[in-house]
Amino acid sequence: MGQLGRAILLLGLCVAVYGIGASIYGARSGRRDWVVSGRRAMYSLSGLMIVAFVLLEIAFVRNNFAFKVVAQSSATTIPTFYKMAAPWSSQQGSLLLWVTLLSLWSSIVLYITRKRMREIAPWATATLLGFATFFLSLAAFAANPFDTFSAAQTPAQGNGLDPLLMHPSMIIHPPMLYTGYTLMAIPFSFALGALITGKLGSEWIRDTRRFALAAWLALGIGIILGARWSYTELGWGGYWGWDAVENAALMPWLMITAFIHSIQIQEKRGMLKVWNVSLVLLSGVLTVFGTFLVRSGFLDSIHAFGASTLGIPFLGLLALMLVGTVSLIIYRRESLRSDDQIDSLLSREAMFLFQNLVLVALVFVIFWITLFPKISQLISGTQISVGPPAFTPFVVPLALLLVLLTAIGPMISWRRATLANLRSNFVGPVSFGLIVLILVLILTDAGRKPLAVAMFVLGAFVIAGVVQELYRGTAARRAITKDAWPAALVALVRRNRRRYGGYLVHVGVAVLLIGIAASSSFQHSRNVWLRPGQSISLDGYIFHYVRPTETATSERISLGSIIDVTQNGRHVVTLNTYRSMYPSTNPSDGVIGRFFDSSNADSTIGLDAGPFQDIWSVVNSSNLTPVAKDITKGNALFAAEYNQILKKTAHDSNAAFNRVVAESHFYEYRDLAVNGIASKYVQHPWPVQFLFIVDPLVSWLWFGAIIMAFGGFVALWPMPFAARRRELALYRARVARDLA
Repeated sequence: MGQLGRAILLLGLCVAVYGIGASIYGARSGRRDWVVSGRRAMYSLSGLMIVAFVLLEIAFVRNNFAFKVVAQSSATTIPTFYKMAAPWSSQQGSLLLWVTLLSLWSSIVLYITRKRMREIAPWATATLLGFATFFLSLAAFAANPFDTFSAAQTPAQGNGLDPLLMHPSMIIHPPMLYTGYTLMAIPFSFALGALITGKLGSEWIRDTRRFALAAWLALGIGIILGARWSYTELGWGGYWGWDAVENAALMPWLMITAFIHSIQIQEKRGMLKVWNVSLVLLSGVLTVFGTFLVRSGFLDSIHAFGASTLGIPFLGLLALMLVGTVSLIIYRRESLRSDDQIDSLLSREAMFLFQNLVLVALVFVIFWITLFPKISQLISGTQISVGPPAFTPFVVPLALLLVLLTAIGPMISWRRATLANLRSNFVGPVSFGLIVLILVLILTDAGRKPLAVAMFVLGAFVIAGVVQELYRGTAARRAITKDAWPAALVALVRRNRRRYGGYLVHVGVAVLLIGIAASSSFQHSRNVWLRPGQSISLDGYIFHYVRPTETATSERISLGSIIDVTQNGRHVVTLNTYRSMYPSTNPSDGVIGRFFDSSNADSTIGLDAGPFQDIWSVVNSSNLTPVAKDITKGNALFAAEYNQILKKTAHDSNAAFNRVVAESHFYEYRDLAVNGIASKYVQHPWPVQFLFIVDPLVSWLWFGAIIMAFGGFVALWPMPFAARRRELALYRARVARDLA
């Protein structure tokens, strides 16, 4: 099966290279048959990559440790659904997943556009196949997922999956990120094709914007799932640490957000052509840059694959993309001139442009601070570390300004706003924002955090503005159709899904940022050592350490605690938190010590989530000092017994050795010893370190993300045929006007 997989990779590489040549030749010569052949090469590549990925999945599910990647990233003790997710935990498997998704989405867009954009599509095909060639070359020659051991070297057991990755979010999180990254290549490639051919109207935008929106949606879902994983798995109590790889995913998401907004101005007024092309090309460059950070070991990150030899190829690709895109933009600068100009700073066009500038500024700030450790090292020779406090002074004001512009944009008129328009559209939302401000200041002590209060008020402003727009649109429809309110609302959204889906996204952003502002500004936390029976007070709650818990198997040892939480003498919730240690494969840990490897561990938090606050707890330390002597003694005793068995069977076969081990009940006694040592955690409990947190409104973050995702799906969902026909007619009218 390994040889078959390698053959498929090499065949796919040949198909991709052929497709590039066929597409370019067809575009330059005008030979449609060669263009079609290049497109079919992408279809063929997609089929080959799906087969290759299925083969790799089968190897993982069947515990085929002859595959090096399976031995490195899986084990027989891992549940099947985690085995199926294990391929993308490895460098090799993630590269194969990347090129599989890229070829699949590319095949879909090329099929959809097979009768349109006849001049642009061949160059886009060549670009997409160029990306596929790059990743396939890495998979085939630098990080081959189908490399195998010889029969004599094949291990009986794998190293297992990193415990931190055995979390439901990790099944979906990486594929969603890779989906977003690979979908981002589609508008990038068509923008490049438009620059090469000089066809810089709105056609390439119209046919690829759905893929840009899909990339935005998938990448956003991936980012939120990663934040949820961090909140519930890493045991530090946060959801965003401004880690290099987190930032690498956030930057292209912000950039494509700017693109999705500004293309409306190009479609409506024929403006911002150079800006839109630059945004979409930078989104593609940032996608590859993020991949470089993950795979090069250039910056330290818990998410990265560590140091590897793949950094140099990615730097080469980045350089080629930057030089090529900038050169093409300069070459086509005359064709990219706007057909119109902004009439007034008080207009929707201006608000969208300001919003774009804020988003790009956010990307620049995140990029600069993320790379600052390396920049400082290059300049001074000393690498300065940065953390979340370095981002806050810049990101928070920009985020507030972004929310303000998000509120104003949909409510202000195109071209030029009048005083009557401003009064009609803004009185209600501004009044609601002021009411929220007064209530927050009177009913809470939030006044000590003015930036958080500002976010609450601006978030309320956004929500009220969207509700007002939905109410007015629904009322107008009811006046015409006499439908009931729910039916009129659904019909309104169905007829203009892109617009009202965007409004829902804005509501989700407001709710999400309110949750972030509240949880980051008003969180109460305490790190403390407790013995059973002891308690601490935190934000009006009493956390009482009731008793320790312990479970021990050959797969893991879990040492935990039962926490009783009360408020004013009333029981609130019982939390169960534990830290699990998994057997290491390091022989130096010893026969017993390998089961107590605190570096190969994960935490399970105790969580009571609610709409207004989360009560959060975790066992924050695996203190094994009280049983260290028992572990050392057990290692010595079982090592001596094991050596005796080795001497007794030195000249015998492996079967004889296994028989003697079974007859001596070596593993049964080992497990009894491990259980006996672990049970001391309960029988003779020692102090344990806990982290307790009371986190207000953090659930709003997840709720806001759900609203955003729903709004994205609404905007992405195809319009009814009649609405599509109207939109196409409007588009043709705009094209005719531009040509006139």
